[in-house]
Amino acid sequence: MKLVKSWGLARAYIFQLNEKELYDNTYELCAPGVASERATLQDMPRDDLGSPFARAFRENSGYYISDMAAFKETDPMLYEVFSRQELSSLVLCPFYFETDLVGFVGVDEPKDMSLALPVMQIASSHMSGLLQKSFYVEKGASADSVTNLCSVTSFRHHVAYELAEIQANPGLKLDLVHFDIRNFKFFNKEHGLKAGDEMLKRLAQVIVQEVGSPWLVRPVADHFYALIPDSKVDQAIRNVHDAIIGDEAFGVSIRAGIYPLSASDQQVSFAMDRARIAANNAMNNYQNYYCRYEQKMEADLTLANYLLGHIDEAVAKGWINVLNALYPFSGNNHQELVENRFGHGLFRQGRGL
Repeated sequence: MKLVKSWGLARAYIFQLNEKELYDNTYELCAPGVASERATLQDMPRDDLGSPFARAFRENSGYYISDMAAFKETDPMLYEVFSRQELSSLVLCPFYFETDLVGFVGVDEPKDMSLALPVMQIASSHMSGLLQKSFYVEKGASADSVTNLCSVTSFRHHVAYELAEIQANPGLKLDLVHFDIRNFKFFNKEHGLKAGDEMLKRLAQVIVQEVGSPWLVRPVADHFYALIPDSKVDQAIRNVHDAIIGDEAFGVSIRAGIYPLSASDQQVSFAMDRARIAANNAMNNYQNYYCRYEQKMEADLTLANYLLGHIDEAVAKGWINVLNALYPFSGNNHQELVENRFGHGLFRQGRGL
């Protein structure tokens, strides 16, 4: 509370990944008269590609906004979230566990931005040191209760180990593969949650059988990740697909995305994200049900999020209409990010277009 008063802060808070790979607000301290947001900020999507501060996190950078009015043009949807809280400035700084992004610390309305930036970097480093006792590690330590697969924590540790092996031996070719079930929510609605759990168990059994490795995890819902040697990945995915689609007891199909691990990968989270992005790009038919990650997929998703965030403005200004769907957005019309170095860290400033 002394820190909140001395900095003139509205809030100080910590967000950490939970066992479902979603963000929980695990700590919040509010100044007198400031309403708590913690109850409404649980199981928040990571949105690694949709928000400007998440893009900065991917590059080990913090993010700050010193002029909320200018930020409105950068990200209208996120601006609405911040404006409802009557914020004019904030600082966010990520922290890591064994090189992997697992959360961030933040403060709202710092009185002195030049002081807040280096102090927040120190706070994030401190969080990394304390993480062994955190909610994230404790909850992630147990195996999946539905499928009895390994825990998220164990899987991430093993992927980190394999990344170190690849860095030492660039000739090692290993893929991170994301599997999910098409229209799984509809399946649950039609057949019930018990049948849904049986489907998850069945898929887990098939993947383990075809992949021949214990390194398979289900972090949430119907999302599975597996490590598969690159030389075997195509055939393994085909075998999983054929076994599931041929199981008349369920009548579902799967899709998959492949992300080849490389020596340049620094964080497990982003490798998992890219495998999921590839799966989301798999064609919606039974023939083309898996694909490999391409960098263009990430760029396309970022652009799609940008367009969705500016669609109302585009319609209002006549840039798009029913007859003419052209819009004056170009590759150069992205937000400007000004990099400011403080100590050994890096922060990105949210600016207008």
